[in-house]
Amino acid sequence: MLHHARQAQTANRLAPRQTRSAVGTAAIRGKYSPSARFWLHPDGAPVASSTAVAAVRDWSGRDISLSQATASKQPLAAAREGIPCFTFDGVNDALQVGAINLTTTQAITVAIVEFRPVANVGVVWEFGTDINLGGGSFGTFVNDNGQCFSTAYASGPQFQFRAVASTIGQWRAWVVTANRAAIAANQLYVYTQGMQVTSFVNSGSGTVTGSFGNFASWVGSRNNGAAFPFNGSVAQVLLLDRALSTSDAATLSLEIAQAAGVA
Repeated sequence: MLHHARQAQTANRLAPRQTRSAVGTAAIRGKYSPSARFWLHPDGAPVASSTAVAAVRDWSGRDISLSQATASKQPLAAAREGIPCFTFDGVNDALQVGAINLTTTQAITVAIVEFRPVANVGVVWEFGTDINLGGGSFGTFVNDNGQCFSTAYASGPQFQFRAVASTIGQWRAWVVTANRAAIAANQLYVYTQGMQVTSFVNSGSGTVTGSFGNFASWVGSRNNGAAFPFNGSVAQVLLLDRALSTSDAATLSLEIAQAAGVA
């Protein structure tokens, strides 16, 4: 079930993709720059399409390192369905995001735009080397043969988990908020297409009381290709160090889609 929220003030859908992307990117930067901790954005890649990506400029302005030193693990800069993105091979591709210290952070918001051409199981973005180790980890994944988008937040033995019915073969924008200061029922929310998701394929909850960690993170697989490689494309990953209201998070799911050029 999806719960509607207010619409974003965005460019006309008939405008050129570059125009819509510029408007969405500017809207996010104008509203969220103080809270942005890193932003994987195709404009940060200095290479042509179909070229291996060794490093990406952090679009948040924080100068977080986004890189892959091993040539065989480098994703490709691409334009899937005309959308600039990073394509991961489903074998061992990964981009490392330099360490981000969230130990004093009460809540985070993560916005992602992803595409899966086939059913698969894989990590889209994971904070820490393995969310199953707890310690204030966070992750977003595709699972259940690629038919779900899922997110999890863990610290010690306690987990919050939500899996949302999704589809393959199309771009999708997601926003997740995780708030360790809230009660269990309110610690993890998911938004997509400008709406809050209120019905889940699978979910589990236990109040997560520990802090977020101080970790490097990975786009496209777990721990530099060690497990759960993602077969698909990622156009945007944005991390904010605060929770958003329901309406703002739902709106961000539209704005991040527009920044990617998929809306």
